[in-house]
Amino acid sequence: MHWPSFFKGSFLFLFLLFFSLTGASLAFQVHQEQIIANSNHSVPVYLAQAKIPAASGHFAAVLGTATMAEPLKDTSILLLGLDSRKGDKSARCDAIHTVSFLPSQGKIIITSVPRGTISKDGNIIANVCSIYGFDTAKKEIEKITGIPADYTVKTGFSQTMGAFRLLGLPPSPTLQFLRDRHDYAIGDNQRSFNQANFLKDMLVQHLDQINALPEPIKYLGFKTIDTDISYNDAKKLLAEIIASGIYKDPANIEVVVKPADNLVRQDIHLSAQTATDWSFSQDPEYQAYQKEMVDYLENITKTANKTAVITALAQKSWLQVDDPGLRNQLHFDLLKIVPTPDTLKDFILEMSQAGQPSLQQQAEEILASLKS
Repeated sequence: MHWPSFFKGSFLFLFLLFFSLTGASLAFQVHQEQIIANSNHSVPVYLAQAKIPAASGHFAAVLGTATMAEPLKDTSILLLGLDSRKGDKSARCDAIHTVSFLPSQGKIIITSVPRGTISKDGNIIANVCSIYGFDTAKKEIEKITGIPADYTVKTGFSQTMGAFRLLGLPPSPTLQFLRDRHDYAIGDNQRSFNQANFLKDMLVQHLDQINALPEPIKYLGFKTIDTDISYNDAKKLLAEIIASGIYKDPANIEVVVKPADNLVRQDIHLSAQTATDWSFSQDPEYQAYQKEMVDYLENITKTANKTAVITALAQKSWLQVDDPGLRNQLHFDLLKIVPTPDTLKDFILEMSQAGQPSLQQQAEEILASLKS
């Protein structure tokens, strides 16, 4: 496996798309990785094992209170996984899935659009995002699926790396499974179907665990994504989905591919072997890629290249670094170049949950200086 080429290719981002919307978090991911590191990556670590205190003080006002569940209305969310390389300002839509929660029918439908589907002006739909922008891409996707999206969620490669670690899944082998198209006669059409099946499995297996996370953790996860749904509305939607119970039975979750075709797709799922294989982290080329990413981030912070720093912050590039302590430090170094009250407050909350008092204090000092 040539790791640098692998990481610069197109990836599946749907996992974090949905889980960030419903409450996955960076702080929890750090907590989990510390446990994984202590066990030499021998077993996967799952959400239910975490015991994280709730936030207090001025963050309580930011987080708000729990939202009571009420009857769920039919709701569709367009999930766009973005392929943006290190430092790029534009991105293609490489994973396209509309998740429709349909309590009126007692089911969930995941409608997937293969990235190579021909769309506007003869361009594939993946490139419509980068050429014409996301608003146009959304309209084109809605034409293909016939499903108006109530909300759109966009996220990139870095957040997905964090999400896979969150559930104890090895990031690279999992991504390799989900982006593989060369091993199938129907290529990208099978890959898109595999992605949808993976999302279905995650809904059934992990949504209850994610719902049990403390409020600060849900807030931090929500802040990692780009979406037009508000935080309070996202909390409300999650509560309604949980109350419906539809997701608990795999028979209630249907996978559909649009445009319709006569292709025969295999029912392929992530294997147990892949889900527990952390050996990739010892691969020399993978380690070289890690060094390349660290060097890149350290260079743009040392030179105080604000344009590059803003792009790295938008891409959440620090999440691609495996070492949790170094990852937190790089995140802080980026924030120091272009600090804002909101990003510093989120970082302070994240470090309080992750047990990083030194970085938390430094961020609090910068925040105080901005207020003075």
